[in-house]
Amino acid sequence: MRLQRADLIIWLDIPRRVCLYRAIKRWIQYYGRTRPDLNEGCPEKIDWAFLRWIWNYPTRTRSRTIGKLQELEPHQQVIIIKNRKQLHAYIEQLRQQHTDTHT
Repeated sequence: MRLQRADLIIWLDIPRRVCLYRAIKRWIQYYGRTRPDLNEGCPEKIDWAFLRWIWNYPTRTRSRTIGKLQELEPHQQVIIIKNRKQLHAYIEQLRQQHTDTHT
């Protein structure tokens, strides 16, 4: 439902090794505490099922995601970000657009 209603979709298509590393890093960094980006009372946790989901995502789910993105309407914009460099470039582009519209 959200995908159908969105006018902009940003998909972080990050390699699985990077996703695994970041999930484990967050778990270590916030072990037993709530991350600042989560609701209070939701302590950081990790289990084998989640790690398997991350590892298997490229082979089990990625092609379905691509298929759903290809079915979108022409007015729906899709941005695919594959690494940190692209992410930072996109954020900088947004900052520049914001600056340009407010000067």
